[in-house]
Amino acid sequence: VEGSVAICDLKTGEWLFSDAEDANRGTIPASTFKVCNALIALEEGAIAPGEVIRWDGVEKLFKGKPVKAWNADANLESAFKNSTIWFFAELSRRVPRSTYQKYLREIGYGNCDVSEKGDDFWNYGAMRMTPREQVAFIARLYKEDLPFKKENMRLIKTYMAIAKNPEYVLSGKSGWGI
Repeated sequence: VEGSVAICDLKTGEWLFSDAEDANRGTIPASTFKVCNALIALEEGAIAPGEVIRWDGVEKLFKGKPVKAWNADANLESAFKNSTIWFFAELSRRVPRSTYQKYLREIGYGNCDVSEKGDDFWNYGAMRMTPREQVAFIARLYKEDLPFKKENMRLIKTYMAIAKNPEYVLSGKSGWGI
């Protein structure tokens, strides 16, 4: 896998890059967009915390193999943690594309291009986000400096927690795109 690591120290504002040039190259946001997508859906009332969306019964595959977690009913937390594409595609049908556009422009999310016709426009099409922009967006989330209700930002931060102890919290959202 080729790519870069971009780190921003929230206390000092210092940036570290494994490849500074690559950290400024835009690519599709893929599953990292689920952070933004969840915030917009919560803010717009398209989903409520704990609300379950029923699986349509059509087997979902990854690289030709079924993914058990994707072939089940899901709520926002489970869909976020399992990166359940169909769930977030359903949210994109519940939120008008113009509303996505409004939020993306307001927060400066990458190139803000939502012109892709498919329901999962963050996986295909012209939307681009650099690793630097993505980390800056996440830093704003952690500072609660985004145009979303604090309770929505705090909820998504709990979903992002991977490991924690008294000294730190490691958070993230992976994304894999073509």
